[in-house]
Amino acid sequence: MSRNSIKYAPLKYCKVITENLKAIYQATTTGETLLTLEQSGDKLA
Repeated sequence: MSRNSIKYAPLKYCKVITENLKAIYQATTTGETLLTLEQSGDKLA
């Protein structure tokens, strides 16, 4: 699934995106997932 997520991303962001996706997929609760997703967006902005 991560391959499709980075398909159109610039190469310089691929590593950051895959690290963020890994953290999101490893979250155990919905709240933790949302928090990780929000933090991931802050890293890319």
